[in-house]
Amino acid sequence: MTILYHYCNAETFIKIIQSKMLWLSSTSKMNDLNEGSVVEKRLLSLTNEWLSTESHEFLVRTIDMFKDESYACCFSSKPDLAVQWMAYADAGRGFSIGFDSEKLLALDDRLREMTRDEYFAESRARAIQGDIKLGPVVYFDSDAQQRIVAALNRILRIFDAEALQGQAAMQLRSVDNETLVSAALTCIWLDAVTKDAAFEHEKEYRLFHVPPELPLQRAVGGKRLRESVLDPLRWRASRFGLAPYYEYKFNVDAISEIWVGPRNPDHPNLGAQHLIEMFLAHSGMTDVEVKMSTSPYRG
Repeated sequence: MTILYHYCNAETFIKIIQSKMLWLSSTSKMNDLNEGSVVEKRLLSLTNEWLSTESHEFLVRTIDMFKDESYACCFSSKPDLAVQWMAYADAGRGFSIGFDSEKLLALDDRLREMTRDEYFAESRARAIQGDIKLGPVVYFDSDAQQRIVAALNRILRIFDAEALQGQAAMQLRSVDNETLVSAALTCIWLDAVTKDAAFEHEKEYRLFHVPPELPLQRAVGGKRLRESVLDPLRWRASRFGLAPYYEYKFNVDAISEIWVGPRNPDHPNLGAQHLIEMFLAHSGMTDVEVKMSTSPYRG
């Protein structure tokens, strides 16, 4: 059994427990300024050198059209990290909710677990789109960058420096639109599970979802509504602007632990711990262990 921890403030904690819902939010509305664009930036820097102007501009437009439409709910493999309390749990005043990953996976045949190797092995966007996936975040170090570029090149087949050695001038390549769309969508789902290497300390996992692609003619015609197994798409206000999200229902037995943050008002209070246990029981969760953070973080 692997337990994955979702850090949140007290208000979100109450909503999750009472509604039995997780929110998969647009990755473009998360706290990393490069969120959802780490792979995109690397791909476009390469294709700017190798693709014809017309093909490169089409790739840019396609990524821009769909890049806000990847969704994720974030977890950590560690229950009591100071950096997580600080960034995601109201500066330590919130909670860390421990989910049994096996029970999350058993909930729904639309959900499956993926490994890092599977991310890179997928050669076309259609192989991953539509379902909900659970897997570890890829941190964009030199090794990950090489593997991501190789995965994208299996689609585009243009990053071939050796083949061009000795030529007086590099011949820019034109690529058909269908291949460019596939590369763009693969770039988008890789971005859904990739973060800047500076965030590696978060030990993050993600429940993520990229809705199926629109037929190109619909996208070109301006009809940008996509259908998803998680419909309806919902909206909330965030500090990063209007944020779309999907709801994902889980069973009560998917939660196995609750950690109380180091600055949570209920942290040192055994009576308050009893109230938390009572709240969980009233929400149908009678077999959840409540634990107190031992993190030295005090704000």
